[in-house]
Amino acid sequence: MKLRNHYIEKYREQKKELEATGELWRICVESEEEFIEKLDDIFIETLMFDFINDFQRENTIKGKIHVLLQKKLSKEEWKEEIKLNEKETEIADKEAIPVVREILKTITTPLEWENIVKISKWIWRKQIKFDDLNHDLQNEFKKTSHYERLKRENKLNRKTLDEE
Repeated sequence: MKLRNHYIEKYREQKKELEATGELWRICVESEEEFIEKLDDIFIETLMFDFINDFQRENTIKGKIHVLLQKKLSKEEWKEEIKLNEKETEIADKEAIPVVREILKTITTPLEWENIVKISKWIWRKQIKFDDLNHDLQNEFKKTSHYERLKRENKLNRKTLDEE
Protein backbone atom coordinates (compact mmCIF):
# COMPACT_ATOMS: atom_id res chain seq x y z
CA MET A 1 0.00 0.00 0.00
CA LYS A 2 1.32 3.37 -0.93
CA LEU A 3 2.04 5.63 1.97
CA ARG A 4 0.17 8.75 2.96
CA ASN A 5 3.05 10.99 1.79
CA HIS A 6 2.81 9.54 -1.71
CA TYR A 7 -0.78 10.72 -2.05
CA ILE A 8 -0.01 14.12 -0.54
CA GLU A 9 2.73 14.53 -3.15
CA LYS A 10 0.30 13.53 -5.91
CA TYR A 11 -2.10 16.22 -4.66
CA ARG A 12 0.68 18.84 -4.70
CA GLU A 13 1.70 17.85 -8.24
CA GLN A 14 -1.89 18.03 -9.44
CA LYS A 15 -2.38 21.44 -7.85
CA LYS A 16 0.82 22.80 -9.46
CA GLU A 17 -0.22 21.42 -12.84
CA LEU A 18 -3.65 23.02 -12.60
CA GLU A 19 -2.20 26.35 -11.43
CA ALA A 20 0.19 26.33 -14.39
CA THR A 21 -2.67 25.81 -16.85
CA GLY A 22 -4.96 28.30 -15.13
CA GLU A 23 -7.50 25.60 -14.29
CA LEU A 24 -7.30 25.55 -10.52
CA TRP A 25 -11.11 25.45 -10.45
CA ARG A 26 -10.85 21.78 -11.47
CA ILE A 27 -9.31 20.68 -8.18
CA CYS A 28 -11.85 18.87 -6.00
CA VAL A 29 -10.22 19.53 -2.62
CA GLU A 30 -9.19 23.15 -2.43
CA SER A 31 -6.58 23.16 0.34
CA GLU A 32 -3.81 20.75 1.19
CA GLU A 33 -4.91 20.71 4.83
CA GLU A 34 -8.41 19.64 3.81
CA PHE A 35 -6.94 16.97 1.51
CA ILE A 36 -4.77 15.58 4.33
CA GLU A 37 -7.76 15.56 6.68
CA LYS A 38 -9.88 13.65 4.17
CA LEU A 39 -6.99 11.30 3.41
CA ASP A 40 -6.57 10.49 7.10
CA ASP A 41 -10.32 9.93 7.42
CA ILE A 42 -10.18 7.45 4.54
CA PHE A 43 -7.39 5.45 6.18
CA ILE A 44 -9.03 5.47 9.62
CA GLU A 45 -12.51 4.65 8.33
CA THR A 46 -11.29 1.82 6.13
CA LEU A 47 -9.17 0.29 8.88
CA MET A 48 -12.30 0.09 11.03
CA PHE A 49 -13.94 -2.22 8.46
CA ASP A 50 -13.35 -5.57 10.11
CA PHE A 51 -15.55 -7.41 7.61
CA ILE A 52 -13.20 -7.01 4.62
CA ASN A 53 -9.82 -8.53 3.89
CA ASP A 54 -6.58 -6.65 3.14
CA PHE A 55 -7.06 -6.83 -0.64
CA GLN A 56 -10.55 -5.31 -0.38
CA ARG A 57 -9.31 -2.72 2.12
CA GLU A 58 -6.49 -1.64 -0.19
CA ASN A 59 -8.83 -1.35 -3.20
CA THR A 60 -11.35 0.62 -1.15
CA ILE A 61 -8.64 3.06 -0.07
CA LYS A 62 -7.32 3.42 -3.63
CA GLY A 63 -10.83 4.07 -4.97
CA LYS A 64 -11.64 6.71 -2.38
CA ILE A 65 -8.31 8.48 -2.93
CA HIS A 66 -8.86 8.35 -6.68
CA VAL A 67 -12.14 10.23 -6.15
CA LEU A 68 -10.34 12.83 -4.01
CA LEU A 69 -7.81 13.39 -6.80
CA GLN A 70 -10.35 13.56 -9.62
CA LYS A 71 -10.52 16.75 -11.59
CA LYS A 72 -13.81 18.61 -11.90
CA LEU A 73 -15.42 18.78 -15.32
CA SER A 74 -17.17 21.66 -16.98
CA LYS A 75 -20.86 21.21 -17.77
CA GLU A 76 -20.07 20.61 -21.45
CA GLU A 77 -17.35 18.05 -20.61
CA TRP A 78 -19.73 16.34 -18.21
CA LYS A 79 -22.44 16.06 -20.89
CA GLU A 80 -19.93 14.64 -23.38
CA GLU A 81 -18.76 12.13 -20.77
CA ILE A 82 -22.35 10.99 -20.19
CA LYS A 83 -22.96 10.57 -23.94
CA LEU A 84 -19.76 8.55 -24.28
CA ASN A 85 -20.67 6.34 -21.31
CA GLU A 86 -24.17 5.74 -22.65
CA LYS A 87 -22.81 4.77 -26.05
CA GLU A 88 -20.21 2.41 -24.53
CA THR A 89 -22.83 0.85 -22.25
CA GLU A 90 -25.18 0.24 -25.16
CA ILE A 91 -22.37 -1.43 -27.13
CA ALA A 92 -21.47 -3.67 -24.18
CA ASP A 93 -25.14 -4.54 -23.58
CA LYS A 94 -25.60 -5.42 -27.24
CA GLU A 95 -22.51 -7.63 -27.25
CA ALA A 96 -23.82 -9.48 -24.19
CA ILE A 97 -27.18 -10.40 -25.77
CA PRO A 98 -26.17 -13.94 -26.90
CA VAL A 99 -24.88 -14.78 -23.41
CA VAL A 100 -28.00 -13.32 -21.80
CA ARG A 101 -30.24 -15.43 -24.02
CA GLU A 102 -28.29 -18.57 -23.16
CA ILE A 103 -28.63 -17.83 -19.44
CA LEU A 104 -32.34 -17.12 -19.93
CA LYS A 105 -32.80 -20.65 -21.31
CA THR A 106 -31.57 -22.08 -18.00
CA ILE A 107 -33.98 -20.13 -15.80
CA THR A 108 -36.93 -22.16 -14.55
CA THR A 109 -39.93 -21.64 -12.31
CA PRO A 110 -40.46 -20.94 -9.53
CA LEU A 111 -38.48 -17.77 -10.06
CA GLU A 112 -35.82 -17.03 -7.48
CA TRP A 113 -35.20 -13.42 -6.45
CA GLU A 114 -31.86 -13.20 -8.30
CA ASN A 115 -33.50 -14.38 -11.53
CA ILE A 116 -36.32 -11.87 -11.18
CA VAL A 117 -33.70 -9.13 -10.87
CA LYS A 118 -31.76 -10.48 -13.87
CA ILE A 119 -34.84 -10.64 -16.08
CA SER A 120 -35.87 -7.14 -15.06
CA LYS A 121 -32.37 -5.80 -15.75
CA TRP A 122 -32.19 -7.51 -19.15
CA ILE A 123 -35.57 -6.12 -20.20
CA TRP A 124 -34.59 -2.66 -18.95
CA ARG A 125 -31.34 -2.80 -20.94
CA LYS A 126 -33.23 -3.96 -24.05
CA GLN A 127 -31.33 -7.25 -24.15
CA ILE A 128 -34.56 -9.27 -24.11
CA LYS A 129 -38.30 -8.59 -24.40
CA PHE A 130 -40.99 -9.89 -22.12
CA ASP A 131 -42.19 -12.01 -25.06
CA ASP A 132 -38.80 -13.79 -25.06
CA LEU A 133 -39.74 -15.45 -21.76
CA ASN A 134 -41.46 -18.82 -21.98
CA HIS A 135 -45.09 -19.03 -20.87
CA ASP A 136 -44.28 -20.26 -17.33
CA LEU A 137 -41.69 -17.55 -16.77
CA GLN A 138 -44.08 -14.90 -18.05
CA ASN A 139 -46.76 -16.00 -15.60
CA GLU A 140 -44.35 -16.02 -12.67
CA PHE A 141 -42.73 -12.72 -13.64
CA LYS A 142 -46.15 -11.03 -13.93
CA LYS A 143 -46.58 -11.54 -10.18
CA THR A 144 -43.58 -9.34 -9.34
CA SER A 145 -43.23 -5.64 -8.63
CA HIS A 146 -40.48 -5.59 -11.27
CA TYR A 147 -43.03 -6.50 -13.89
CA GLU A 148 -45.38 -3.77 -12.68
CA ARG A 149 -42.63 -1.17 -12.88
CA LEU A 150 -41.57 -2.23 -16.38
CA LYS A 151 -45.21 -2.27 -17.50
CA ARG A 152 -45.85 1.18 -16.02
CA GLU A 153 -42.82 2.56 -17.86
CA ASN A 154 -43.66 0.81 -21.17
CA LYS A 155 -40.43 -1.20 -21.22
CA LEU A 156 -41.81 -4.72 -21.63
CA ASN A 157 -41.81 -5.29 -25.39
CA ARG A 158 -39.56 -2.66 -26.89
CA LYS A 159 -37.24 -3.73 -29.67
CA THR A 160 -34.05 -5.24 -28.33
CA LEU A 161 -30.71 -3.66 -29.17
CA ASP A 162 -29.98 -6.27 -31.83
CA GLU A 163 -33.35 -5.57 -33.52
CA GLU A 164 -32.93 -1.80 -33.74
